[in-house]
Amino acid sequence: MALLFHDIVYDPEARQPLVNETASWRLAKQLCSFNEHDDADMMNHILHTSHCYTGDKNADTDTVCDIDMAILGYSESEFDDYEANIRREYAFASDAEYAAGRLNFLRTLLAKNAIFKTDYFKNKYEASARDNIKRLVDQLSE
Repeated sequence: MALLFHDIVYDPEARQPLVNETASWRLAKQLCSFNEHDDADMMNHILHTSHCYTGDKNADTDTVCDIDMAILGYSESEFDDYEANIRREYAFASDAEYAAGRLNFLRTLLAKNAIFKTDYFKNKYEASARDNIKRLVDQLSE
């Protein structure tokens, strides 16, 4: 359920961390019936997709985050399509503003020991994700 709801509320102009994720979790909670345990898990899974949340997590949370990030390791053409869609989401930003923000995020990913948390996603996507990200960093840095 977290994967279905994690980006259901998304405002690319939101300036505060976790605004979109919190709103997505609240909508999921409003539309679905969860017990307390499942509600806490849903909240943590969704908040962790922000990549800045540091609350409790478990193996399921890692899997949710890895599925969310898997596109980074897809083929070059799929990654390029994804990146073009991200740019369209941020059409309000100038090219320079977009490049600066995107480069900050991408360089943060590259600085990590591993982009993916689970062995499955590390083995399947880590190398290609790093290649795609490095290629995009080079393009945005021109």
